[in-house]
Amino acid sequence: MLRMNSQYAILILAAGSSSRMGSPKQLLSYKGKTLLQHSIDMALEANIGRVFIVLGANAKSILNKLEHTKSSIIINETWIEGMSSSIRLGAEHIINTVKKVEGILIMVGDQPYINHKLLQRFIQKHEETTLPIIVASYNKVLGVPAFFHQTIFHQLLQLRGDKGARELIKKQINNVGKVFFEGGVLDIDTPEDYRRLLNDKS
Repeated sequence: MLRMNSQYAILILAAGSSSRMGSPKQLLSYKGKTLLQHSIDMALEANIGRVFIVLGANAKSILNKLEHTKSSIIINETWIEGMSSSIRLGAEHIINTVKKVEGILIMVGDQPYINHKLLQRFIQKHEETTLPIIVASYNKVLGVPAFFHQTIFHQLLQLRGDKGARELIKKQINNVGKVFFEGGVLDIDTPEDYRRLLNDKS
């Protein structure tokens, strides 16, 4: 059960150019909607806090396809610098927008098996353990979704490069909790990934 007096936010990273896909993967069709819209809907359904989306490459075409939601759009003009630039921009915007924000749950827009109950587990794990970082665990990998408590915000704002928060997670490994996410092993980067998703009948 989540503490109702806590202030959290969800940050969805969707600024990449989808170079390996050859077209914006954010707009790929999945279960009657776009892949990004699916992520947004799951974030809103989790009811954790306000939802923010960082767009960059292809922002205009993606915006035209998004349904009207209660989410906030942030445009990253320097998306080519890598994922860290989107994390910095998004975190700074949230810190300045959400009063007394306690933590940020970072997602990406290309994990089709994400669901609202899984997202809630990251907050629950933090509240149960008080650990400042809670990450998804799959296939011996620690990755997104990933929750960062306000005590880590200053480190998020210092990230550089295209590795996102991986180095920060490694640096803080003794302060990291884990949530198992079996479906996290599949993100959609290539046409082959997308075909695998469409052929999955489970």
